[in-house]
Amino acid sequence: MSADPLEALKQQHPVKAFVHRVGGDTISAIALIAATLIALIWANVGGSYQELWESPASISVAGSTLELTLGDWVNDGLMTVFFFLIGLDVRREMSLGDLRRPSQAALPIAAAVGGLLIPAAIFLAINNSGPSANAWGAVIATDSAFALGMLALIGPRRAVRLRVFLLALSIVDDIGALLVLAFFYTSELNALWLLPAGIGLAAVWWIAKKGVWRTSPYVAIGLAVWFCTFQSGVHATLAGVLLAMLLPVYPTRMDDVDSATTMSRLFRQAPRPESAQRARLSLSRAVPLNQRISGLLEPYVNFAIVPLFALANAGVALSVSTMQDAL
Repeated sequence: MSADPLEALKQQHPVKAFVHRVGGDTISAIALIAATLIALIWANVGGSYQELWESPASISVAGSTLELTLGDWVNDGLMTVFFFLIGLDVRREMSLGDLRRPSQAALPIAAAVGGLLIPAAIFLAINNSGPSANAWGAVIATDSAFALGMLALIGPRRAVRLRVFLLALSIVDDIGALLVLAFFYTSELNALWLLPAGIGLAAVWWIAKKGVWRTSPYVAIGLAVWFCTFQSGVHATLAGVLLAMLLPVYPTRMDDVDSATTMSRLFRQAPRPESAQRARLSLSRAVPLNQRISGLLEPYVNFAIVPLFALANAGVALSVSTMQDAL
């Protein structure tokens, strides 16, 4: 039997050993490509692809019903969690990593702004009149999910700074693209819903300031902020980015780490269910909220939400007419 706990864990869990050896980001990128290929084949072989993602699905809470298509639930609902996770990473880098100094953050911000302005300017220079002139907003958005997936698959190994650069660029680019959608392409912007959304964001900031460490209040308020943002007509994924930026990166109190050590020692002396519960809670409290939620969401986002997004959006029906339209 191996004396190394990590080696023993790998021997007991072959799947975890495989993920550790290959890399979770690489496997999630492979899952993304597989979902893309499935969507393309499905859309061109069977006629049920569009029907499935355009079929309605509703959720009822306290007498209120919200009905969207399955595709909208993926794009407006689940992808909010994806952008929330990216926002957590960027927030952490702004406090502890490569983006903590303005000079380091300036390059991805400038690249994102250029990625917004230059494609739109080129589009309008070539096509500034006619029925499709208003489609300039379609060329400014970066597909963050596919960009990060391709970086994980074909990018250099351990490209930490490149990934941070792409994360920051994606956040700024997506915020800009979502604002363009809100102000130029939203036919019914209901600004009254933005007031409760702002109040919800202020509530998240306040409870974080007060040191609330349990996740349930943040989840409850976050869902309310998402609903209000969606009802306002602004793309709901923006709520995920804003919520992530408000979660603390550092521990609520420095004494939490000492408390976790004490509770763990007490559990070792008396391994009972009560002491195990106290040790588990104290350990959770010692981990900063940003890192705790990020670690919880990452496998679900990488292996479920992002491939599902590709499956719901990559199914383009290829035909002679579509090729002619593209040309």
